[in-house]
Amino acid sequence: FTIMPAPKSSDVLGALRQHVNAHSHSMRRLTTGLAHYVYEVMTDGEPVVVRMADPDFHNGIPGGVYWHKRLRPLGVPLPNLLGYDLDGPFPYMILERLRGVDLGQVYAALSASEMQALARQIAAIQDRVATLPAGPGFGFLPSYETSFFARSWREVLEAGLAEAQENILAAGIFDAKVVGAVRAAAGPFQRYFDSVQPLPFLDDTTTKNVIVHDGALQGIVDVDAVCFGDRLFVLALTQMALLGDGRDTAYIDEWSAAWGLGAAEHRVVRLYTAFHCVSFMGEVGTAFNKEAPEPFDQARGERYPAILNSMLEQAGG
Repeated sequence: FTIMPAPKSSDVLGALRQHVNAHSHSMRRLTTGLAHYVYEVMTDGEPVVVRMADPDFHNGIPGGVYWHKRLRPLGVPLPNLLGYDLDGPFPYMILERLRGVDLGQVYAALSASEMQALARQIAAIQDRVATLPAGPGFGFLPSYETSFFARSWREVLEAGLAEAQENILAAGIFDAKVVGAVRAAAGPFQRYFDSVQPLPFLDDTTTKNVIVHDGALQGIVDVDAVCFGDRLFVLALTQMALLGDGRDTAYIDEWSAAWGLGAAEHRVVRLYTAFHCVSFMGEVGTAFNKEAPEPFDQARGERYPAILNSMLEQAGG
């Protein structure tokens, strides 16, 4: 990602006036997202969300509009799309503001039955997404018509490891040798990777983007791309997000049960969790679209290597 010029309040409110017949009272930038500027605007009607992006970010707003139109008819609970513009200096989407917060913010407060229900819903939503046609290739695609895709699932994984290594080296906080450890652990899985088909799944329904209110799913946000490849990848990303926050992984157990995973698939999930762990390490000390990187969290600095070692050991077992 590159650092983008931030939109002005006049850009946000001007976009809103084009599509929403309501007066705005207040606006605040939400701190979520690595690649977009996201604003919550309170109006005399319902609150709305305005998402803006650099026009050169090809996996951004155009993909969000495209997949919104493909996924909503499948019953994927995306917020209502109130308006969009793909051609201005800041392409944008205007969406209804769902009640609730990201799953990660309420995870500890969920009852066992609420967690089970939520995991089963997300698993079922992913099953619906899988009914879409296979992709033209692999990776995170903004549409079926894109030329931005990989020829194999292995290529997607290697690109992710290369990016993690580059970020780790640039930040200088962790030893980049951790990426080599993941590559080595992936060696016995090469035949499995070659068997993966370019089937669609939502890659970021993790502890963020899954909106929960009073213990119940309200919807899914920020679907700017659909990933084509191994759906176990998102399960592992969710597991890494929970472990990185020091949470238990009961939710992962429920999701795995909903998908009926066996021992071999659990090993793949652990390897992918190690993959995501080094990606998380690469994010430490990286500013993305913020003015400066988040302050270094010493607890995470100690937690990530322990998670990596545990996942690599279990993947090998």
